[in-house]
Amino acid sequence: MRAITASTIVIAFAFLIIASFMASGGAAAQTGCGIQLLASNTVQGSWTSDCPSQNRENSYARFYSLRLTEPAEVTITLESETDPYIFLHTEQGEFIAENDDIDLAARNYNSRIVATLERGDYTIEATTYEEGAIGDFTLTVTGVDLSSSNTDRDALIALYHATGGDNWDHNRNWLTDAPLDDWSGVSTDSDGRVSQLELDEDNLTGEIPTELGNLSNLEELNIYGNRLTGKLPHSLTNLTQLTYFSFGRNAGLCAPNDAVFLAWLKSIEEYADGKICGPPLPRDPRDIAALTALYNATDGDNWESNDNWLTDAPLDEWYGVDADFDGRVTHLSFQQENLVGHIPTELGDMDKLEWINFRGNELTGH
Repeated sequence: MRAITASTIVIAFAFLIIASFMASGGAAAQTGCGIQLLASNTVQGSWTSDCPSQNRENSYARFYSLRLTEPAEVTITLESETDPYIFLHTEQGEFIAENDDIDLAARNYNSRIVATLERGDYTIEATTYEEGAIGDFTLTVTGVDLSSSNTDRDALIALYHATGGDNWDHNRNWLTDAPLDDWSGVSTDSDGRVSQLELDEDNLTGEIPTELGNLSNLEELNIYGNRLTGKLPHSLTNLTQLTYFSFGRNAGLCAPNDAVFLAWLKSIEEYADGKICGPPLPRDPRDIAALTALYNATDGDNWESNDNWLTDAPLDEWYGVDADFDGRVTHLSFQQENLVGHIPTELGDMDKLEWINFRGNELTGH
């Protein structure tokens, strides 16, 4: 049996995910190298040089996520004319199992893992034994029904229950038999697939469920201005059609600080706002000076909302402020916030600022 030890995998996992994607120049998000949600029990795939393995140095791979809603004994089989290798981890990277050959004595170089798994999310890495090998493969998962749990309707129902849908400000037709585009905030394409979710400032609470990654035709996702917490699930990297994503100004929601997820975020045509999990980003003195001048020039003490202003909090936690990956201010939103006075000239020093909304205030001057 040719194998890598479990301890080696656990130690190397975090490093190799970063190193492999850096080596590929971040191409994964553009080429489909991200984690693909299993929507059927059999998947056809190919190994190519644009998707490096995380666990076998210099080999190629494809990655799949598997979600179990209840415990099950699962069999995962990887078949190919190219000598394959297979790994199974929890979504958080904890090693579960690996397999090289089903029957080495019979020179059957296909791979198989049989494991009893608890309810939860798992990642399958289908890779090659030989360095730099390419070819086609078939991945088969038995012991769990994948066909019935991955519809758009099921994904929306999971979102509703996970984020306190009964208390949303707008939840018309949710959980009914009405067409999905009659559900408040939902739009569908010509095939009836969900293409847009507009749930901004709608009193969503709790955490985003993994099932949201099943909306494979989703192009726009707006969950800005709610009270969501936790990390965005890795399954969102399945949303390869997404061109607009906004998740800023939530209670504690953040994006996982790892290479795969950040590469996916950066691939989105318009990633509007949102925090990355981890230590606060440094604050640029130009932004601090400009925001302080704005506060003083427009009577910030009497704004409708001025949470965290002029404190040591990260700038994207100041009310009405959003920042990019580098901590630079990109958006200012103060519609009907009782701003008075004038706009200070220091605002012109904010060279990363892309969008401003001062509508409905009592500002004067030029």
